[in-house]
Amino acid sequence: MTINPDIYSELSDHIKPSPIRALMPFIRQPGVISFAGGLPAPETFPVKQIQEITHNILEEEPGSALQYGPTTGDPRLRQAVADRLSKKMGVDIEMDQVIITTGSQQALFLAAMIHVNRGESVGVESPTFTGGLSAFDPFYPNFVPFEMDQDGIKTDQVEAWFAAGNSLKILYTIPDFQNPTGVTLSLERRKHLVELAKKHNFIIIEDAPYTDLRYSGEAVQSVYSLDDSGHTYYCGSFSKIFSPIRLGWLVAPKSVIDRLNVAKQPVDTCSPMLTQALVYYFLTQNYLEPQIEKITAFYKARRDVMLKVLDEVMPEGVTWTRPEGGMFVWITVPEHVDVQALFHKAIENKVAFVTGSAFFIEGAAKQNTLRVNFVSENGEQIEEGIKRLAQSLKEML
Repeated sequence: MTINPDIYSELSDHIKPSPIRALMPFIRQPGVISFAGGLPAPETFPVKQIQEITHNILEEEPGSALQYGPTTGDPRLRQAVADRLSKKMGVDIEMDQVIITTGSQQALFLAAMIHVNRGESVGVESPTFTGGLSAFDPFYPNFVPFEMDQDGIKTDQVEAWFAAGNSLKILYTIPDFQNPTGVTLSLERRKHLVELAKKHNFIIIEDAPYTDLRYSGEAVQSVYSLDDSGHTYYCGSFSKIFSPIRLGWLVAPKSVIDRLNVAKQPVDTCSPMLTQALVYYFLTQNYLEPQIEKITAFYKARRDVMLKVLDEVMPEGVTWTRPEGGMFVWITVPEHVDVQALFHKAIENKVAFVTGSAFFIEGAAKQNTLRVNFVSENGEQIEEGIKRLAQSLKEML
């Protein structure tokens, strides 16, 4: 049967597939060591606690746990998230400032839905998380890329954008152990962003999925806690500190949460109540902080292995970031190296990564970059995989 292309909407034609998921046929080949995904290590999942809590929920409150719930989320979980973030960030967050979402990806999509009109400018780090771009893209924004260095997004470029008479509706940032680069936004630049948001009246969306995954260095104050004007929204997820059960949150002024509540209703009615109850009890039974300690120790060891092997085997002219946390290292190779060709050479050598161009908006890509994940494979596989990657590079050079 032939489908008339006119049957599809303009939006469906505009939505782009994930460049990372497009790599799956290569990555899943037998024997391939994959640094490509953003997957947490399944060895860290708190299986016993999940079994225990789920059993108790189904024994004691099956009617509510298996039922529909409020679109904004289980009030108990909203309060628990508000309490934890208030303590962690040193600010007062009320329950009615929190909405529970089906993953932080949904939080980004809903924020874009209620704020972005066609053609309005959305500032993004360059490079940035592909999921962030895909959350905003259906609303036809004008993406404005701002370059990154070792201290994060270059806020002087943001200031220059406004000095040239331009505007922004939203600026999207991942300030802690950014995906894909692993760098952390400096305190000075966080303060500068807040000053610019107040002066030019734009929204900062602070995406914080990796903030708890710090292995070295000192924690930096959140952008949200630096902003007393309500211009910053804070979104996060339980995917990296618990498991990818698709549960996240967004913190914003109550008036914004009310608007998000209405926007979420036609999307999924409500996030699953069973998983919300599970996470609520995981939080209130004081399992989460020990779980984070376990994960950070586990991932630190893997990060250290990757950085050590990179130091030992990478050819001259190759550089990389040294993240203090998170999941990723960003590698820059000599400009004449074709990273697309390098990817296929690496697959021949049974190792996979993501080409850096996937993380840039069209026209801004740096073709000599790539991202590797250091948490999904064990230390032995990391060592062997980086050696294979280095060998692939040497063959290309």
